[in-house]
Amino acid sequence: MENIKKIAIVVPSLKTGGMEKVASVLANEFSHFFDTQIHVITLSKQDIAFGLDSSISIYQPDFNTSHISFISALIKSIYHVRSWLNKINPYCVISFGDRYNSLIILASIGLSLKVFVSNRQNPLLSNGFFIDLMNKVFYPFATGIVAQTEKARCIFLNKYRHRNIEVIPNPIRFTQKNSYYFRKPIILNVGRFADSKNQFDLVHYFNKLETDNWSLLFIGEGHKKHLTELALKALKEDKKVEIKGFSKNLEEYYLSSSIFAFTSRSEGFPNALGEAMAAGMAVIAYDCIAGPSDLIDNGINGFLVPVDNDAMYIQKLQELINNKELREIFGRNAREKMKRFDTTKIAKKFYNFMFAE
Repeated sequence: MENIKKIAIVVPSLKTGGMEKVASVLANEFSHFFDTQIHVITLSKQDIAFGLDSSISIYQPDFNTSHISFISALIKSIYHVRSWLNKINPYCVISFGDRYNSLIILASIGLSLKVFVSNRQNPLLSNGFFIDLMNKVFYPFATGIVAQTEKARCIFLNKYRHRNIEVIPNPIRFTQKNSYYFRKPIILNVGRFADSKNQFDLVHYFNKLETDNWSLLFIGEGHKKHLTELALKALKEDKKVEIKGFSKNLEEYYLSSSIFAFTSRSEGFPNALGEAMAAGMAVIAYDCIAGPSDLIDNGINGFLVPVDNDAMYIQKLQELINNKELREIFGRNAREKMKRFDTTKIAKKFYNFMFAE
């Protein structure tokens, strides 16, 4: 037991979402392949959407932050995290979430812990004056910062003046199965319906395409879902579009659909795009900050389109619809590229960064 290293992972919740998925994947990888004892501390009590190994301990608060004032929520959250860190006494802490990282650094002051923070959103995005100020004040006290892309690392170097910043992309689960022959004429979009995702644009694009027997499928939930539902009212009669809620078995959709169309204008690292590529899908995405260009080599394993160039997006999407051979070439190349993001490889990078002498 003396050689087992304790790691505390702090995440806002374990509900559906890219950040939550990454935290759960890393927790499982650490527990399976390293001599570690994993403790997950959440900042809110919500349903757990992702399966965690039975050896992993989970600590959720006994209060609901949505029913109390901001100051009360802040104080209670700091006390909740600090109490568990005191009891667990981990070797290191990894915190996920730009809006909460400073809170975790603050909660760990005086505990002699190594605290690593991982930023998960567009590195240029503001979280409001107060959070931005907190991050500027407290990030220098972190042992290290994890950036998801090289672009993010450069921005953080300038913003936080921290010397220990490591680029570690998100882990992407590699799909062993591949099925070009069984793919259906479906354009797929997976993700939260949020401000930056712009799924409603894809409905408008689909309306302008020559699609014959093709259909458009959205999978996800979110507070902006109604905007996409509203866009459906302008569809031509021959256009087939379906919106499904969150699914725990996304793999079957990645394997049975032909094209993955990503319309986000702002990202930290696009998990769903990576998963689609790992499943051998032909993909198209806007070249937004940050992430798509780390995954897609334009014209080799997918299409990258300049942000807001709607005409080019429609043109390239039509090209993918018309050309099955191109879709298969993109799919094969995409699978090969995604081997770099293997979950165990990425977990090892996190582990080595946190336990570097």
